[in-house]
This record gives sequence, structure tokens and C-alpha cells, in this order.
Amino acid sequence: KKKISIRKDQDIWYMSTKSGYKVKNEIVRKNLIQISELRFFEKKTEDESLYSRLNLDYPNDEDSESKYISIIDNDKKVLVEFILGKKKENGVYIKKIKDKETWLTSGTLDMSSAEEDWLETRILNIDYKDVKNVSINHLNEKNESFSLTKDDKNENFLIDNLTKEQIPKSDLIANFLGYFFTNLIFEDVFERKNIIDKEVITKINFELFNGSNIYSTIFKKDKNKWINISIDDQSALKLEKNKGIFVDNIKNWTYKLSSTKYNVADTKLKDLLVED
Repeated sequence: KKKISIRKDQDIWYMSTKSGYKVKNEIVRKNLIQISELRFFEKKTEDESLYSRLNLDYPNDEDSESKYISIIDNDKKVLVEFILGKKKENGVYIKKIKDKETWLTSGTLDMSSAEEDWLETRILNIDYKDVKNVSINHLNEKNESFSLTKDDKNENFLIDNLTKEQIPKSDLIANFLGYFFTNLIFEDVFERKNIIDKEVITKINFELFNGSNIYSTIFKKDKNKWINISIDDQSALKLEKNKGIFVDNIKNWTYKLSSTKYNVADTKLKDLLVED
């Protein structure tokens, strides 16, 4: 059975079962408020053989749909402990751990068991107007690599070093690449994975007008695409000051890229040009 453990450090919540990755404070707050608002409404069965019908059997195996919920204070004292079962309109079934009776409550409780519903999914928030240069280097397709430079009006990205025969599809065609890090979607996150050169497929670098640099390496492993993002300390301080980074110690993490959505990192030079 999947276990999710969340702890608080100062005013920030982290997922202990995800190597201490940051959690959305608002999701924790929402669930704690929902728990505090639960009230016993209608007493149900005390027959243990019937617990499973309400998803109130103890979640010992993968097939169980019940959830064991506990809240523990800084002194490791258990404040709340119960089994969360099926939902009904305006209520949920619960059973306190030490009690035999079960209850339908007034008040609802979402309490997702999916890590991605808790994790802070924002990594960076880089304002488009702050991006000066972008380079995308496809290591296995060098002729499809390219770089972009913002025009003098700070409106559109221009593709660097084009020949007379290479014509962009429009003046706006490359602008979406300036939102790469802000719109980055990941499916999962792990402690930083070590990579070898043959696994690397793409490198994407951003230079900002304030001198900050963001470097990323995309690699393929176990049929999945992953990304490591690196920011030097001085650039990280600038981003934190402008609330452009949401993650602690970004250099410690590796992100699994979405396998179902188009990955901007796959963009090739030919995708931006008028076809011959």
C-alpha cells in the first residue's frame, strides 16, 4: 500500500516519503481544515466483516481502497488517527483506529493518495520578458540544434545564424520556447540521477537579461525522458529574490518528463522553418 508522509519544517511542508520534496502548502491546509470540520452524523456497523463494504478495513494490501490517516505533533504524540473510507454526498465513512463502530460524517474529506496531488508542481517561473537568449542543442541531431535571441523591442525571439534559404514560418514562431521552464510539466521527481554521456539527448540553456543562467540536461533512461536543471548560486539568489524559483536545492532533483504531452524540448530547427 502506498504510504505518503508529510512533515512541516518552519512554515513549509515536505514529503518525507519523496526524499523531502516540497509539498503545496495550500493542499495540506485544505485537508487539515476538512478533517477539523468532520462531524459524526450517523452511526454505522460494528461488524468487522462488513468494514470492507465501506472501505473501512485496515489498508494492509494494494487492493484495499481504505486510507489510514494520522496526524502527529512535534512531540510524536498522535493527535488524530482513523480509517477513511467511501465518500458519499456531503459526507465520508470513517472509523477510529481503537473503536469498533463506524460512522458516516457530515463534512467531506478529499485526502488524495496520489503523490502528484500533493507535490509542488511548479519548478520555475521565468517571465518571458526576462529571457534574453535560448539555446537548444540536440546532441544526436546537430543540424537541428539552434539558438534564439530576443529582438531589440523585447517582443519576439529571432533564430540565430539562418541562411537566406532558411525562412521562419512567422515572426512569432519561436516565442513559445521562452516559456519552456515556466510551463514545464513533470510526472514524477526523484533525487538527482547520475547520467552518462550516451544517455543525454538535449541540452537547453536560458540566459536572462539580469545575467542569470539556467542550464538543463534532458536524457533518456528506461524508455523515459528525464531532466536535470542546474543553476549557479548567484543566479539562484536572483531568482529567489524575484520569486522565480519554487524548489529548494534544485540541483538535487531529477524530473521525469510527461510521456503524454508534447515536450517543447523536442522542438527541432526544421519545426520553426518554412518547408522546402
